[in-house]
Amino acid sequence: MTAATNPHGVVLFGGSAADAADKEFADVDPDSGRVILSWTNFTSTVFAPSGVEISSAYSDNVLGATLSTWSPRTIVSAVAVDGQAPVPRFAAGSDEVYIAWQRSITGLTNNVRFAKSTDNGATFAPAVNVAPTAHVTMDQVPGKRSRAQFPVARGRQLRRTVPRKHLPQYANNDSRDGADVMMQRSLDQGSRSPGRSR
Repeated sequence: MTAATNPHGVVLFGGSAADAADKEFADVDPDSGRVILSWTNFTSTVFAPSGVEISSAYSDNVLGATLSTWSPRTIVSAVAVDGQAPVPRFAAGSDEVYIAWQRSITGLTNNVRFAKSTDNGATFAPAVNVAPTAHVTMDQVPGKRSRAQFPVARGRQLRRTVPRKHLPQYANNDSRDGADVMMQRSLDQGSRSPGRSR
């Protein structure tokens, strides 16, 4: 997928790519068949303030194509302390796509960023902070080598029952009890930071 393959074209000594794609997630629009992929592009601070670009690309011919073609990369966000694990979700019955990801404030605190597309993933509005304040990273789960604390934007599954509302879910350990599952709800189609509920 060329959109995710060393997009800045910088090569390090020894021939390794300077950019690195990580934490890629995908979704499929059941209405159009479009597949969207979002990922974190770790790059030089020459290209992004924190060395991180939240990126996205889509394909309309993945199913049945011998060789699928992908759109150029869209940089959804590239600001200081942007994080990783951008998860895309199509909203059924519309041209909206939501992406939510973890924004790393410090080593122990995070925030949640959210961006919305109204043209089926071709472009995205500026990202907003979802969580009102930075939250504490969840504790390590005993017996597990890794932990899944990244936010997920719920779109297609809730669209039919909760129209025009977006519900990012994420882990919050502010009470220092392991983690609580938090949900955010927007009443303005994700245009501003939503309120929080537990």
